[in-house]
Order: sequence, then C-alpha cells, then structure tokens
Amino acid sequence: MKRKLDHKGFTLVEIVVVLLIVSIVMALAGSIILSSFDLFGDSTQEDVSKRALDEISRYVKEELEYASDIRITQTKPEGDNWCYLDIVDGALVQNDDAGNVMNEYKVFSSAFYYGNRLEMTLSDFVNSDQFDVQYSFMKNEKEEYDVLNTLKLSNLTLRSEKDSSYLPFDGLNEAYALSSKNVRIYYIRKATQTIVDEKPIKVTGTVADQIAFLNNYNNTQIWIDNHLYRRGDMVFHNGYWWYCMVEYSSTNQSPDQQSSTWKKIDAYFDTKSGYQRGDIVIFEENYYRCKVDIIQTGYNPVPTDPNSNHWELLKDTADKTVEEILKETVYTNSYQIKIKTVRNQLDGVVDIKEYKKEQSYQKDDIVKIYANGYEGNDDLADYYICVTGSTKENPKDSDKYEWKHLQIRFDDLSGYEKEDVVYYYSGGAFYIKAQQKIKDKTIPKDDIYNEKKYWANVGN
Repeated sequence: MKRKLDHKGFTLVEIVVVLLIVSIVMALAGSIILSSFDLFGDSTQEDVSKRALDEISRYVKEELEYASDIRITQTKPEGDNWCYLDIVDGALVQNDDAGNVMNEYKVFSSAFYYGNRLEMTLSDFVNSDQFDVQYSFMKNEKEEYDVLNTLKLSNLTLRSEKDSSYLPFDGLNEAYALSSKNVRIYYIRKATQTIVDEKPIKVTGTVADQIAFLNNYNNTQIWIDNHLYRRGDMVFHNGYWWYCMVEYSSTNQSPDQQSSTWKKIDAYFDTKSGYQRGDIVIFEENYYRCKVDIIQTGYNPVPTDPNSNHWELLKDTADKTVEEILKETVYTNSYQIKIKTVRNQLDGVVDIKEYKKEQSYQKDDIVKIYANGYEGNDDLADYYICVTGSTKENPKDSDKYEWKHLQIRFDDLSGYEKEDVVYYYSGGAFYIKAQQKIKDKTIPKDDIYNEKKYWANVGN
C-alpha cells in the first residue's frame, strides 16, 4: 500500500497577508529612520544657527563695551570719529566712518548666516549706561533662534557719573528695530581698548601674548590706506593690533576686511583674522589650538564647525590640564624683521617728553606727539628728533626740515642725516639710505633709478 505524503504549503491568502504585514513593518521602520535623519538635520542646523548668532552678539558686545559715546538714532550725531552698526538685507554691517556711507561693509560673509536673516531689536533704555539687545535669526518668516543680551557700558557709566547732563538715550522709551530706515547704533571707540596699554603684559597662552612681537622694527602705527606693508609688520586698527602674514600687503581694504592676510592680536577668535599653526584662541568659553596655517585662505571657519579640521579643542588630560598647556605656550615671531630704520633710534630711549607748542628745542632733543584720539598711547605716538641747532617749529606742520620723523616709512617732510635708512614704496618696495644730509624735499624714486644723489637702494 502506497503511503500518502502531506505536501500542504502556504495558501495564496496567507502569502498575501504576510507580504502586507512585512510592507507595513518596513514602511514604519523607514518612516522612523527618515524622521531620525530629519531630526538630526534640524538639530545640526539649529546648533549652527545658535553658534552663529552667539558670535554676532559677542562681536557687538566687543565693539560697544568700551565705547566712549553711543547714540541710538537714525542720523549721524554731530562731531567726528563716529562709527555705526546697522542691518542691511538681513546681515550685520559696519561703517568705521559714519560720514561716508560708501565705507559700509558686511561684518560676516553671507555663508556665515546659513540662510537666516538677522534681526536686532533695542529696548529697555532705563539708564544712561545700558540697554537690551534681542538678536533673532529668521527663515521663511519663522524665528529659528533668538538670544537676549544686556549691554553694560562701563565708560558711559563713568561719564554719566561725572556729568549728570549726559543722557545719551534720552527720549528712547520703546523697542527699536535696527535698520537705516529706523535707527542705527552710532558709537565712538575708546582708544584704551587696545591691550598695549596694559603694563606689564599679562601672559594668557593665547594669541594676545603676541603683542610682545611689537618693537621698533615693525611698529607701523595706525593703519594707512594703500600703504605697502611687509610680512611681520604690526599696525593698529579699530582698537586692536594686527600682524601682517604675507610678503607684501597694499590695498584700500583694512586688515579686518582682507582674506586672512592679517592676524588680530586678541585672545578671542575672529572670523576675519588669519592664524598660524599653534595659535590658541578662545571661542564660546573654550580654548582651541590652530592645526593649520590659515593665511590668505578665504575660508576661516569657526572652531566648532563640524566640516572643518582647522582647530582642536584643548581638554584636561591625565598628563596635563588646559591651564598647564596655556602656561607652557610660548610664541615665536616667525616673521621677525631685522633691518634697522630711523625708528630704531628710539631703542633704549626712555622718558620722552611730549611736544609743547612755542617751546624752544635743541639738536638731538626727542619729542612725541600723540595721535588724535589716542592720547597717552606711546605705541601710537609720532616721535621726532631735532636735527638743527634750535627750533620752535611744530614737527608735524613744519616744512623747514628741522625735525627727523622717527618712523619706519619715508616722510617727504622729514629731515634726514647721512646714513639714515627708511622704507619707501613707489612702484616697488625698497629700503633706502640717505647719501647726504636731507634738508629739502626729495623724490627717492628719482635716485633709485638714476643718479643716487640723495638716496640709494639698500635692499627690499
């Protein structure tokens, strides 16, 4: 008798049911995965926006914290030296010469905003020395992130204590959106913001320590439009010293507007500054060390940028704490200038008196004249040495060549003595040496390319 085998399998209905269940499970799993990716993307975007807005608020605070005067108004206040902050097309703009709107520039690049539009609202003008700033990032008319800061202005506090009639925010009794159609923040910078005035220099382990590089070989004083600067030169601009990191820099763009050409000598990270490998900066209350040279790159990401490998976060380890790392950090001036100019005649000279009008000066007397707005700052003063028997002439105004201007670059109104060396730029950059005593106006380029009667090219 044949044995009957059981070959019963799945019915068509059962297979359809199983496939349906599997499809539902897969759809749910896919939805969960996609939602996770969306959530991660939203979280990353929010984090990037938060960091960018925090950086904007920090920048505004640094600009205004040491201001000697601030006005919230639509039009420029009377007087000189006014700057302003404004918002144009959803971006923060700045102007260091409020009288000329053509000098307006964006503080951060368009990419910095990650598609957001910036809004700032000023309010709560209770006192003469503080007000609130509400920062908001908007996208598609929706607020992505916001932060509220109270700006406490120490210099305005001192001024209002001395002068009860000083009321910079008088009449401001509501909230004002920052824009040229409404109001701007007009302010005058305080010269003592520079860390050069802090004596002795406090070692921090950060880029701020590199102020020690400043000397009579490289102090080119306040930045000048279209002047040629050498690698290693240091200039003062907008309350900070800047260090030139390219062979030659000559442009009408200030150091804070060039692509990582200059390094800002400050402890805090600045997107407009270049950096060198080993530089340490502070960003969002943490210390970061630069891993690559950021020089003329056109790209300087914030240290926390997840797409960048430019910075490393300093952390305490079993071997060494962050504080110990900072204490051990010593910076070397890799672009040290070694050619002496007439500026080096100040080396070792102390207790130089300030120039006094109508006072008689004798040969070899040295005087200083402070730069306008920077009274008391010796590093920015102009120094002159008398090269005649006796004079009462003002060194800055005289055309009698009785004073030698002790600055690195050539001055066509300065007297010079034989063998004096200065830096000269005219179609090329040269160190030039006086071939005789200079008692009249000379044009060095005529000598450089021709007879060498007054000046000779001694290198570049």
